[in-house]
Amino acid sequence: MMTLDDGAHVARLNRLVSPEFIAALGNALLEGAETIAEDAIFSIRDGAISGSGHIASLPGDPPNADTHDLDESIHVGELIETPSQIQTAVIADSGHALYMELGTSRIAPRPFLSPAMQANRPTVLRRVAQAASAFLGRK
Repeated sequence: MMTLDDGAHVARLNRLVSPEFIAALGNALLEGAETIAEDAIFSIRDGAISGSGHIASLPGDPPNADTHDLDESIHVGELIETPSQIQTAVIADSGHALYMELGTSRIAPRPFLSPAMQANRPTVLRRVAQAASAFLGRK
């Protein structure tokens, strides 16, 4: 029977709230967010022609880069740590990012962030789990 006096158990619980554990998870989360951002940027740039030869993407496909305002606006936000969660965001702060992602009454959606997030979700979750396992496996 394990008791609260069990030194190994208490040490393991203490590691779960340690700054080092939070940092390990945060680093894994930031790496995952960077992967999502890179994938979203690639989806906009892949096959795009800027300038006079520009061709708009088909509805439902990621937008094709023209001025590069959209793809160059994609970045990872800062890591936010609270006692109960760690979070970051992949941000596209171009003026038309939301219209491309969700569409409008006159423009069909051309999502680029949500497909990148969905495609990379298993990888991000695996990275965070591996970081947790690696950290907790230490003595």
